[in-house]
Amino acid sequence: MTFKSNINDLRLLKVEEVKELLSLKTNSDVLFLIKTGELPGIQLSPRKYRVKNSDLANYIESKRVQVAQL
Repeated sequence: MTFKSNINDLRLLKVEEVKELLSLKTNSDVLFLIKTGELPGIQLSPRKYRVKNSDLANYIESKRVQVAQL
């Protein structure tokens, strides 16, 4: 793994950015995923959360489904 890819893995995304990347309707949808433990998050203050880029990538990968071939 290169230094640049390590930096990208450590990038902290704002709730708003996660919302847009996952095509969710509200920030509350992202906060729900974080607070239920489905999406790992970092609480910086009582009202400020961040998500590691690598955690978001892992979450997306976990939702991937294999489509059966006909």
